[in-house]
Amino acid sequence: MMSGLTILLQQKKAVAGLIIIVALCLMAIFAPVIAPGAPSARVGRSHQPPTVEHVFGTTKMGRDVYTQFVWGSRTSLAVGFATGIAITVIGTVIGLVSGYAGGRTDAALDLATNAVLVIPNIPLLILLASFAGTVGPLAIMTIIALTSWPWGARMTRSQTMALRNRDFVTAARMIGEPGWRVLFVELLPNLLPLIGINLVGSIIYAVVAQTTLEYLGFGDPLQ
Repeated sequence: MMSGLTILLQQKKAVAGLIIIVALCLMAIFAPVIAPGAPSARVGRSHQPPTVEHVFGTTKMGRDVYTQFVWGSRTSLAVGFATGIAITVIGTVIGLVSGYAGGRTDAALDLATNAVLVIPNIPLLILLASFAGTVGPLAIMTIIALTSWPWGARMTRSQTMALRNRDFVTAARMIGEPGWRVLFVELLPNLLPLIGINLVGSIIYAVVAQTTLEYLGFGDPLQ
């Protein structure tokens, strides 16, 4: 563990990124302390420039931009982490089962993966938002989670196929271990680095997708 921590600390970019993530998480947790005002409250004139009282200025509706920024980090991080976990779980389970089972099961799951893979996420979100007017965090999470798992599933499937004929897997099958135990006890621990990469990428993508909708004016400005 100490050697792994030492290697991590030697990666300056990784440490800088970790510091930024921790800072954003702390800002979201302590939002009531950092910005005690209500983000939807009108506190000044329209489009007021940055001042000591309003560090980032005000919006068209006279709301404090700094307060909205601090409180908005809660929604962005919640969407990012929840969606990233959902994408990772779905992709990992489907990839594991597909890569280990092979045959018709693999063919069917691979076909489903390829079908979902061609669905464009951001355009789909924009299309739904254009009909609904606004899209809330729950809708964003659901759509992204249901359309973004194939990349992780394909990577997990490939790695599972490379591991399923290893000696430790063969030995587990020979002693009569059930399939679920082979998948989640023998194979899954060997896929943790890949799963971690998939989780980080999924969180980043979810945050970017939500930010894109907000920038285009399709998101709910009060969430």
